Amino acid sequence: MSDSTKVTRQELVAIFAVALMAFVGILVETSMNVTFPTLMKTMHVSLDLVQWITTGYLLTVALLMLTSAFLHQRFKNRQLFAVGASLFILGDLICALAPNFWVLLFGRVVQAGCAGLAIPLMFNVILETVPRARLGFYMGLAGLILMIAPASGPTFGGVMVALGSWRWIFWSTLPVEAIILLLGYGAIRQVSEVKRIHFDWSQFGLGQHLSIIVILMLYIVFSIGRSMAFSNTMTNGLKEVTMAERADANAIYNTGQQFAGSLGTTILAALMSSVKSGQLSAARETAMGSQLAFGLVLVLGLVNFVLYRFVFKYQVTDK
Repeated sequence: MSDSTKVTRQELVAIFAVALMAFVGILVETSMNVTFPTLMKTMHVSLDLVQWITTGYLLTVALLMLTSAFLHQRFKNRQLFAVGASLFILGDLICALAPNFWVLLFGRVVQAGCAGLAIPLMFNVILETVPRARLGFYMGLAGLILMIAPASGPTFGGVMVALGSWRWIFWSTLPVEAIILLLGYGAIRQVSEVKRIHFDWSQFGLGQHLSIIVILMLYIVFSIGRSMAFSNTMTNGLKEVTMAERADANAIYNTGQQFAGSLGTTILAALMSSVKSGQLSAARETAMGSQLAFGLVLVLGLVNFVLYRFVFKYQVTDK
């Protein structure tokens, strides 16, 4: 990292390109939410199935972010940037031309590789190139991007659908991503040393005593519980307000959901990459960071449990 208090033009271009790639990757993540009714009608799928357009995207992003520490040590920033942009472009084309739901879902999973690589890469580029005196400012901007992008997604998707078709979500972002690739590829430079390390699957995730299958099953159980609470909380909350207030309550709920989701992504990503001992492998450091992240999720879950009891008690009393 430079000792000066200035960021060079090349470094600014590199940060801008990676940040814009992360923004676009997160933007398309939530932009498809407003297209669910249209997709259900045109592709003849149920709501339970169509929601995988977003769930599959998020799951792919999460799995890639778990490996971010290993990828950062094993590959150059420019390589990760090029792969991320290429995955987005390829996924964009697959989604835009998708003849059926399953091809669209596959394209979304491919496209999710961009966000899964770009978000950690954005923070790594900032940490490696920005002087310490300016680090807080640029980290704040990165956090702002993660908050604005998911909140802007449904609006962007709605505009594209109103102007033409849900396919325009992908056609409109395709040239943007191509420009990002051309802009950032020559500007990104390598600061940290690249090591030829191997990914240790036995230490990936929660620890060496749990297999990948067990971790996957636990995550599925966690996802089922989250999905059950997610929709029911919104429904239960909207029942408590008058009909005239429900539109406002719905807007508040969805806006808060997007901001909380983006903030949670930032915090969990920071925890997963927070362990830097210098003596352990990248996989083991990621595993220890993941334990901290899931520990935080457990604490928040227990707090939510207490809050739900108060809410239900109030509703019973109110009756």
